[in-house]
Amino acid sequence: MECFIAGPTASGKTVFGIGLYEYLGGDVKIKNRALSLNRGDVQTIDELYQYMRKECSYPKGTEKEEVRIYIFEKESLLDTITIEFLDYSGEYLEYLPQSIRDYDDLLNKVELYLNDEQLERAKEKLLSFEDLRKLRGSLSVESMVDLMKVYLISKFFMSNKLILLMDGKKLSDYLSGKDVEIIGDIISYKDILYNVIEETKDNDIYPEKEIALVITKADLLDHKFERETGRNRIEDEKKFIKWVDKYLKKSDKKIPAYSELRSLSNKIFATSVKIIHSERRIVTSGFKRVKDWIESVSLLGGRLL
Repeated sequence: MECFIAGPTASGKTVFGIGLYEYLGGDVKIKNRALSLNRGDVQTIDELYQYMRKECSYPKGTEKEEVRIYIFEKESLLDTITIEFLDYSGEYLEYLPQSIRDYDDLLNKVELYLNDEQLERAKEKLLSFEDLRKLRGSLSVESMVDLMKVYLISKFFMSNKLILLMDGKKLSDYLSGKDVEIIGDIISYKDILYNVIEETKDNDIYPEKEIALVITKADLLDHKFERETGRNRIEDEKKFIKWVDKYLKKSDKKIPAYSELRSLSNKIFATSVKIIHSERRIVTSGFKRVKDWIESVSLLGGRLL
């Protein structure tokens, strides 16, 4: 199974990926690799995990136009689970729908850096992590951006499972009338998925997809949810999801693209960052230390993978 974690800048991709890494850890060996396209060495998943658990701090953020790619896989007798995610400064998702439509033009911009086999895979939207490791020549910033678009498009096409992160802070700000950034993120996801579904529906080289939405930093919505419903998100997660759905589908805050996106997704979850023990089970809430956030995502792992 190939799983790809996508999300806008600062939506929590790195911590989310490390949480799933912790979930998969155990008796079976996990292979992991990392790649920076234009900054030399980059920390591996193991090094990131150690740093974040020890320091209770996030690693240094990516600089402008920097891209780091992380991949780890767990092999077992039944299946191999491969998970990939990117860490970058700046935005890529919002440009992908148009890039998919103008894909031939995009390929013309990057073919100089690809050998014949890589170029063929790129044409099929199957460019891989290993392909990026073997690029020809040094990349300009503009070329790196174009290659990342090809790579991101490939991951949307070739992955069995897509985990799409919705930033809970943006959602909270939207519901409180502070800004509308979350609308753009939802529209981008919806447009990307429609393009992917349309192009893959009659093509056997691409796998069927399971799509999960995850609201990160959901604890930032707890006060509003509890005030309006009298419920606790931790004890009534289904009610929380219905509450979000009602706001984004039917209220004066509705976002038409959200209804379309929800119709395409198989599951929706919410995660936050501080471990709390309820009478029934271990649950997650709060917004405290980084290591607690990692553990909270790890708790969600069994329902996502």
